[in-house]
Amino acid sequence: MAAIIVVIAAWWLGSWVGERLSAWCEKNDIPYTNMISAGIKYGIISIGFLIALDQIGIEVYVLNAIISIIIIALVIPAGVAIAFGFKDYGSDMGVGIKLKRIAREGDEIESDEISGEILEIGSLATTIKNKEGEVVVPNTMLRTARIVKKRR
Repeated sequence: MAAIIVVIAAWWLGSWVGERLSAWCEKNDIPYTNMISAGIKYGIISIGFLIALDQIGIEVYVLNAIISIIIIALVIPAGVAIAFGFKDYGSDMGVGIKLKRIAREGDEIESDEISGEILEIGSLATTIKNKEGEVVVPNTMLRTARIVKKRR
């Protein structure tokens, strides 16, 4: 009976955490939301399944070792690939957070590459209105930009 409760609880917890993580990733414009939330969800369910097997008396030491090796073999290369793939996203997000603290929509911005009025500051990119029209630029282009605040 305890094993069934553990599996149900792990399934519920994995689904709940996966949904919350998915919503947070979408809110913050983080790519690969489904992959991240599914990995966390099924990781929690797998741990619950192993605990349930232990509850019914099945020795899981060998199974734990095999699963650990598989997870390590998958997670380390995936982690390295994701780290290299997201390095620009991290930079853009960091500049976006800084930019949101010091500027608002309607302020003027000047940098070597672009200048104009800020229409929207996003997590990864900022929309600027200039002579050419509306331009969406990655936040890293605005790292050293000069901000001219308009009086409100």
